[in-house]
Amino acid sequence: MTPVEELIWAEWNSIDDDDPSPVKRIARKLGLATGEVAAVVYPATSEFDFGEWDDSQEPDID
Repeated sequence: MTPVEELIWAEWNSIDDDDPSPVKRIARKLGLATGEVAAVVYPATSEFDFGEWDDSQEPDID
């Protein structure tokens, strides 16, 4: 796992399950693009087959 992936997963595991927009929140906090975070958390090809991340599924954050 890369250092960036480790940071993303550490942030992901610290967010409450009911917190809206976790991908967007992590991206903002780490200064990454949402797609970079989504690619780690929801890989397009994985054993879970999440499919491609759809930005419209997460509300915008203020």
